[in-house]
Amino acid sequence: MTLEGVDVSHHNGPVPWAGISPSFAFVRASYGTAPDAYARGHLSMAQGAGVELLGAYHYMRGDVDGTAQARAFLSRAAELEAQLPGAALALAVDIEHLPEPEPPWDVPTYRAVLLAFLETLRAAGRVCAVYGPRLLLADLDLPAWVSRLPLWAASTPPAPAPWTSIAIQQTGVVAKIDRNTFTGDADDWRRLFELVPLTRSEALARALGEEGVSEANVERVREYLAGCQRGGIPLPLPDGAEWCAAFACWSGLVRPKRCAVWELVEDARAAGTLREPGAYWPAPGDLAVYGRQGQTPLTRGGLGHVGRVIEARNQTVIDISGNSGDAADRVARMPRKLSTVVAWIAVPD
Repeated sequence: MTLEGVDVSHHNGPVPWAGISPSFAFVRASYGTAPDAYARGHLSMAQGAGVELLGAYHYMRGDVDGTAQARAFLSRAAELEAQLPGAALALAVDIEHLPEPEPPWDVPTYRAVLLAFLETLRAAGRVCAVYGPRLLLADLDLPAWVSRLPLWAASTPPAPAPWTSIAIQQTGVVAKIDRNTFTGDADDWRRLFELVPLTRSEALARALGEEGVSEANVERVREYLAGCQRGGIPLPLPDGAEWCAAFACWSGLVRPKRCAVWELVEDARAAGTLREPGAYWPAPGDLAVYGRQGQTPLTRGGLGHVGRVIEARNQTVIDISGNSGDAADRVARMPRKLSTVVAWIAVPD
């Protein structure tokens, strides 16, 4: 199965979404470190016209620091997701020949900028498709790990190394709008871009892979905290902010990402996944919710802790969570008394 879609930027001006009826749409969100002023309008109109699958792409400049560009893009994408009800954006980077008008390209510079950009997206837990001309991508001699990212090809097959397949193929221009084909259905799209929460086992494996990360690794903890929202607004949390709830979201690819346990409880209650301790027995990968300092996160604003269940038996729960360990400063597995659990959050298998 394939899906037909489009990509647009401010250059397109108003887009007749209802007339073209694409299955997916990529909208340019940023350029260098600057936002595309049309992005929110394009996405809002596309969503209103019933476009099911939405994406945001960044137009990369080869003469601007790749990490700075990635951070600007992530910030813009988070803003857009917060402003669009229910939106979960697929992300992509468009690499062409800026600032040079024609080949040959400055290959070492482009390679360094692109890899810094992709590393930053990867560290933030976001899948990022790569769009570009086959000649340029092949010249960059990219490492093997990049091939795990979706390739959005600007030219016909074959795929440039290190890729072996093309996920999205740009197929031409109709009425001044770029057209594209995605190989797969809507569920394939969501899985490819990791836009749906992980299953219990997948989330537990992801959490266990972080065991031992401590607050001494400031950048990694910032990644857990990055993009947390409250009331639809991204929260710029400072270093040292409590991060057990953010880590629980990060490990399960739960969005919107939360910074407080009581928010996870409210979300679970609304979703019908909150369970009482005496009426439910957790499976590995579920979340255990605990009270803290005489308070309960079952009430709005109450303090608490949350961990992903590794095992529950007899009177003990073993979980892995952020803000844990002897100094409450790391991702660690911890045995806890079953009696301290105030609720479970069930995670689909």
